[in-house]
Amino acid sequence: MLLLNRRPGAFKTALSIGLFLSLLLGATSSLPSFGWGLEGHQIINAQAMANLPEPLRSYFLEHRDFILENACAADDRKSLDPDEAPKHYMDIDYYDQYPFKGVSHDLDGLIAKYGKITVKRQGILPWAIAQTLERLTAQMKAGDERVWLTAADLAHYIADAHQPLHTTKDYDGRDFKTRGVHARFEETLVLFFWEEGYFRPFAVQSIDDPLETAFQIVLESYSWVEKLFQADVEAQKVGSKHSLDKEGYWLAFWENGAGEAIIDRFNRAAFYVASFWYTAWIEAGRPELAAKAVAKEEAVAPGPSGTFRTMVLVVVLALVLAAIAIRALK
Repeated sequence: MLLLNRRPGAFKTALSIGLFLSLLLGATSSLPSFGWGLEGHQIINAQAMANLPEPLRSYFLEHRDFILENACAADDRKSLDPDEAPKHYMDIDYYDQYPFKGVSHDLDGLIAKYGKITVKRQGILPWAIAQTLERLTAQMKAGDERVWLTAADLAHYIADAHQPLHTTKDYDGRDFKTRGVHARFEETLVLFFWEEGYFRPFAVQSIDDPLETAFQIVLESYSWVEKLFQADVEAQKVGSKHSLDKEGYWLAFWENGAGEAIIDRFNRAAFYVASFWYTAWIEAGRPELAAKAVAKEEAVAPGPSGTFRTMVLVVVLALVLAAIAIRALK
């Protein structure tokens, strides 16, 4: 858990930086972009590796640093590949109402009904999970050194499917009052309140039907959407969502149900990430996995838009820090 100095000035400084980054990152994209943020994806991946059975756990732990460093490599590719972003979400409520029995699980059938542009715009996350599992299985069987990057990608997509706001067309709020909830939920709350003790141990399972399992994950995640909106609205009755008071809005948001959602989704995500990795290994014939990982610079080549966003963040954050420092001296 993030430990913050309890002195009001220091606390407000740290919190304002966290809030600012979350809001700025959220404002730079019109689509849900980061899943659980880098820290959240790394937390899920680390827990998934820790619960793998031997010898698979040892194989993965040899490449733990690489898998954690590339936990958001799939996000970084969005600036280079226009087909990447739709793999991170599915706005399933665009097509039907919960429990979405009218939504075809056949991608070609869905495209035939709604058109390729519409289906791509609403996201193809379940199919991305199933296809990436197939690629991981083939790479494990062939002894391909790219297996570790593919494993990180698969984990990212699965974790994104566990983010409730990656399953709805109202991904950043249903109205003006809840606008901005995406970043508040997936990044700031995790940063402030997550503790390792929230994880529960689990035993992995082989996945019999990857695509149907992916759709079931989306369905489970969507069941939290309305609860999150309600928790956000109720928390705003306690304090402002723009406030620097952790004991106000933020604590109320966590305790009103958002915290329960994060704990549930993180636990389920870690279980399914480990289970999908395990399934790929079983289907590949339980091979000894390649000792070498693709170099990080080969795995992700940052694109211009990613670089530009980083530059903007650095410059603006520097200005904010300077303003805070000047104010503190007054």
